[in-house]
Amino acid sequence: MRRMLLLVVLVAIVLSGCGGGDDGAGDSVKDLVTSLSISDYAGAWDSLHPAQQRVVPKDLFIRCGVEGENANDPAIENLKVLSSKKVTKDIPWLGEVDAREVKVRFTQGENDREAFYDVVKQDGSWRWTLTERSLNAFEAGNCPS
Repeated sequence: MRRMLLLVVLVAIVLSGCGGGDDGAGDSVKDLVTSLSISDYAGAWDSLHPAQQRVVPKDLFIRCGVEGENANDPAIENLKVLSSKKVTKDIPWLGEVDAREVKVRFTQGENDREAFYDVVKQDGSWRWTLTERSLNAFEAGNCPS
């Protein structure tokens, strides 16, 4: 009986470290993708890492989002977090930091898509980051292509 109880406790401990143990990183990415999918570019910018916000003017980010919209794009459905893993990355305008790499899958129309997002904990909340290519375009006053 004692062995069985110990086995159950060990399995529970092991399983608690799998999947959703990302301290909310996956939920923050789901919130970001949802914001972008409903054209809430201001909300998406608000959750961008502050170091990158200093490079990306909010009005330019919103304008680029609106200009890049395609009215024919179907809504995003079935958004799921596939994985969330701890990584150390050299992220533009942040340097080498501990981050989470979050992989999501969603359906858009007839297509299933997967995407990766890097998020960094800042003042107790997860903040997403942009690629160097996107940041360079914003820094030059342009929309990323």
